[in-house]
Amino acid sequence: MIKVKISSKRQATFSKAVCESLGLQIGDEIVLKPAITDGEEKWTLRPAKARKRPWLHRLNRYAIGKDHAIKSIRASTAKGETLAVSDLVVAETYFALQHHYQVPRQEALDTLRDFLEAPEVGALGVAQNVLAEASLARANPSFVDRLIHADYLASTTGMLSFEKTARKLPPTHLPK
Repeated sequence: MIKVKISSKRQATFSKAVCESLGLQIGDEIVLKPAITDGEEKWTLRPAKARKRPWLHRLNRYAIGKDHAIKSIRASTAKGETLAVSDLVVAETYFALQHHYQVPRQEALDTLRDFLEAPEVGALGVAQNVLAEASLARANPSFVDRLIHADYLASTTGMLSFEKTARKLPPTHLPK
């Protein structure tokens, strides 16, 4: 929990870490939204408008306080190295953004799309093509199912799956 003090002019100052986490810069506006949860009034805070940010900045806010990868990524890209990214890493990142960090589906997909389109990233599989599909955030089968399907079709003529929603992706065969 972070405490913020209100000045005599009713102004609040947020720490650098909070601003980075929210993707806020000097002059940005924020929105405070009240909600009742479990009978208790709670407020959420978010940027007033989403700004298109470079992929590294967008991923960085989820790595606040975690020293593991962002420094290595920065060092590699500063040397002009290409980051090789497999479809498995893309799928794992999607699940982490969605389920560990509670990032909305569309934002997670947009972040991955921006990441794979960056010149310093080399996508090794079919994820970039799948992410280009329209209305992917509302698609059923979802992104990862479509990623698996596209990977199969890149090397075979069909897919065998136990996932019933996969039958919408031809040519997929379901065992009886």
